[in-house]
Amino acid sequence: MPSSESDRLPPANLDLMGHHFFDGSTPVFNLDTTTTHQYGIARTKKEAQVDAPSNAIQGNNGAVAWLYLSATSGSVGDYSGVYRVDTAAGSPPKTCKDMPSEFTVDYAANYYFYGKR
Repeated sequence: MPSSESDRLPPANLDLMGHHFFDGSTPVFNLDTTTTHQYGIARTKKEAQVDAPSNAIQGNNGAVAWLYLSATSGSVGDYSGVYRVDTAAGSPPKTCKDMPSEFTVDYAANYYFYGKR
């Protein structure tokens, strides 16, 4: 383990691939992270989903579903779709009872980006 917070385990020089967020209800992947890494912006919509496999890491409330998202207008770059697979945790609580007004639900997943032919 690092001896202090300022020490990092290798490989600490990896660039950030991108930022994933929602614009209203639209999933967005901004892959323009540095001046040297301009990979575009994928604005997407959900086309299909399947439940995560039963052997997926469940976390507190289950593994979030696997998704196929298609690129929509407003995307920058030649994206056709995005797959979210290999999810671990990420499902929200069944209700918000006894939850703070704002909370996060952590998860891990692999995202695969596909371009137009």
